[in-house]
Amino acid sequence: MTWKINAQNAVMKNGVFLDGDFTVTDHQEEISPGFYKINRKYTAKRECCVVLVFECETLFKPTFYMIPGLNYNGNRWGKGKEPKGLTHNGTPWVFAYNRTTIPAATFSENDELSLGLFVDDKEADSLVSACSMIETETGMIHRIMWPDREEPLTYSGRDTYKEATQPEISFKSGETFEVTLYISVCKVEKKNFGWTKTLDKAWQIFKRDIPDVMEAERFRKLRIDYIKKALYVQKGDYSLFEMGYVLNEDKSAFIPRPVTCYELGWCGQNASQALALIHDYINNKNEDSLQIALAVLDTWATHATLDCGLFRVYFDDIIDPNIPIEYAIDTCNLGWGTWMMLEAYQSLQSIGIDKPAYYQMAIKACDFFVKNRADNGSFGKTWSADGISEDTGGTIGCFILLGLFKAYELTQKPEYLDAVKEMFRYYVERDLNQMECTAGALDTQCVDKETCWPLFKIGIDLYELTKEKQYLDDAINAGYYLLSFMFHYDALYEPDSDFTVYGYRTYGGTTVSAQHHHIDPWGSLLAYDFYRLYKCTGNEDWKLRAIALWKNAMLCVSDGEMVVHGIKREASTQNEAFANCRFQFDTKGYPGELNNWLVAWPGAFKLLSILRAEKDGLMFLT
Repeated sequence: MTWKINAQNAVMKNGVFLDGDFTVTDHQEEISPGFYKINRKYTAKRECCVVLVFECETLFKPTFYMIPGLNYNGNRWGKGKEPKGLTHNGTPWVFAYNRTTIPAATFSENDELSLGLFVDDKEADSLVSACSMIETETGMIHRIMWPDREEPLTYSGRDTYKEATQPEISFKSGETFEVTLYISVCKVEKKNFGWTKTLDKAWQIFKRDIPDVMEAERFRKLRIDYIKKALYVQKGDYSLFEMGYVLNEDKSAFIPRPVTCYELGWCGQNASQALALIHDYINNKNEDSLQIALAVLDTWATHATLDCGLFRVYFDDIIDPNIPIEYAIDTCNLGWGTWMMLEAYQSLQSIGIDKPAYYQMAIKACDFFVKNRADNGSFGKTWSADGISEDTGGTIGCFILLGLFKAYELTQKPEYLDAVKEMFRYYVERDLNQMECTAGALDTQCVDKETCWPLFKIGIDLYELTKEKQYLDDAINAGYYLLSFMFHYDALYEPDSDFTVYGYRTYGGTTVSAQHHHIDPWGSLLAYDFYRLYKCTGNEDWKLRAIALWKNAMLCVSDGEMVVHGIKREASTQNEAFANCRFQFDTKGYPGELNNWLVAWPGAFKLLSILRAEKDGLMFLT
């Protein structure tokens, strides 16, 4: 036996377990080898208000543990102040179910066995819960609690805490409360990835349909119009795209973001939006789309390049050298810039337009990284305008692989492919295989989701190019890593919450990072590569996951008539953050809010996925 249920001490009051006040009965069913469904009934012997507890204890010492979307082996990497480890000042962290991407889920494993525990979502009594883990001398206690508590503090914003949230359940004498939960025990075939088998089992239990809210082609038309009408600006001799819109001081109207407004990749996505306009011209012969795209890319290619071979990734300080820039020259933006500039160059070549400056801007940066590494052997995180590594931290440097692989496609020069293979292996072995991809979201310093996507994409690229199975295995591991950040169920929200009013569902949404506990529409970028993985493996589940990611990312996209918080939103716009738990919720005092940051990247990512799917003849997107 590798685990046991701690049936005693099933009820707690003020942090102390009670004995004798409840009758607790369990019905256990093995629904497949190593996968158990447990129905538990609590019957009160007297009137009381308590917390109900289920404990499952492993009889092996773990080498890895995870609370999906929140805690990756203790969140040891980074300078963020998110919850780290399993305790705070000696008291176990307790997280509400709607913070975790599988409800109230906890995982622990050693090199041989993996155990996962999570609740069922069919009934609210089971679902509205919390989870916790307690390491012992011989194993790990996995704990589910009812209702949805958060202790000893509530992580309420980036590096910010509020008091504990400690609701209880009221009972009358003789009253019962029933819950359903699952225990999964699997053999570990890949170190730190034994939990993936449980994830597959959870997927089969929770998978569902999401309604189509807007067809991809309609979105593309609306978004192209919005880019030209609302995001395109001319600043003297410069042509750029705004990063997005925020509310003005009295919260009566949207205005362009006033600081750090113009960015090549990451949030601003100047280059990918220009590429989308180029293809609007190719497909629909809209001349203004072509001219705007050329103006924006000319601006970057002419004014952002640096003597060292790199290029600036923000334009605000080029317009005005006195403007402080929040972030430095980072490898996330450099990766986006090299890839998109080469894609734009190639697309223009196909219609007889030669833009060698775009090619040179990207190729010089690719050549720089073929020849240069940070002090730790990686591509690093940030570089100076003189080409000096300033921050070597994180997995973020793997974004450079996007440009290097495209450079190989265009030139067939082996040095680019050699660099891709070498550095892909470096990041996979150092970071992905440890379930610790970090620093890709520039506003955090933690384990995150975004940094794994380039490894996912490039793994598939390398497999399609070489047919070497190891690359497919790496891509599958990256896919599972990303899925640990994808919501597998629909959390419950109050009738007047934004989520309920505007029809937002958590299923298929992706939480951001260990430091940012809210959902965003990043799934629109991931979806196409999940579909590619389906094409490589023939496993239908990867396709269904792709569709779930895409459809969720289309929720709450405005059709031009959508009014949120009293203000109409322009067609194709969408807020960045969806407050699924007690993190960044402000107005009503409980979770389920949409924020008011209409940033460029959600729309840009959708356009890019539509373009990539269309280019490869894989128009799975509705």
